[in-house]
Amino acid sequence: MRAHQACAIESAALHNPNFQVFVLFACRTYLEKPAPIIDALLSYKNIKFRELNIGTYILDTPITDWLKLNDFYRSSFLMHHMSDLLRLLTLYRYGGIYLDMDVMLLRTFEDLHLNYACSMANQSISNSILGLEPKGFGHQLAKWFLQDFRKSLVKDAFDSTEHKFLLRVLQEIVNPNGLDHIA
Repeated sequence: MRAHQACAIESAALHNPNFQVFVLFACRTYLEKPAPIIDALLSYKNIKFRELNIGTYILDTPITDWLKLNDFYRSSFLMHHMSDLLRLLTLYRYGGIYLDMDVMLLRTFEDLHLNYACSMANQSISNSILGLEPKGFGHQLAKWFLQDFRKSLVKDAFDSTEHKFLLRVLQEIVNPNGLDHIA
């Protein structure tokens, strides 16, 4: 883990003391050697590190069969695509707020209602911050996002799943004539 990532995690914990901040990993690399950064982060009572078994984590989701049968794991950009997948699976399973590990918070999210995404340089919608309700419309959005991930993933393209899935899904929901004015 890099120092700037630790600062981002710490900022989420500091500004949201009533939230649990989970840092998810698909492998054990963060545990392989003692790391003062990890120990410092674990001193916060609301920071938790979790290793996920992707084979178990995908069960009972809209993409279970696809992921078992697909050659997803042969992606040229597996780490990037896995990150996108874990983000969407976690929001589908639990709802909550997802933050990229380079997002520094300057204030609390505790007063915000869920079901939002952030803008990126006022030109597009970004998936670096997503907040979805665990049930209802937020859960349905997460399901649609996963289904779009399934349809649009190109294993040899770095950005095939980026923020475009947000635009595609929202375009279908909000305005069938297009969202070009916000893309």
